[in-house]
Amino acid sequence: GFAGLLDKTFFCHRPTRSGAPCGLCVPCTTVIKEGMGRRIPLRNRYKHKLRPLVRPVRKLQALLRS
Repeated sequence: GFAGLLDKTFFCHRPTRSGAPCGLCVPCTTVIKEGMGRRIPLRNRYKHKLRPLVRPVRKLQALLRS
């Protein structure tokens, strides 16, 4: 009978201003990989999926600025 309560817990290192898990730190990534991503808000799960694209985009932006 504790499943609902456990779904409300998290161990995020960098929660959002609203107190929700970030979806990017190691504990959040582990939760998503283990199949319990429903514990992370949908918006932050998208951040997790888009993370591999962020670094190349930032490098491209830096090249365009110089």
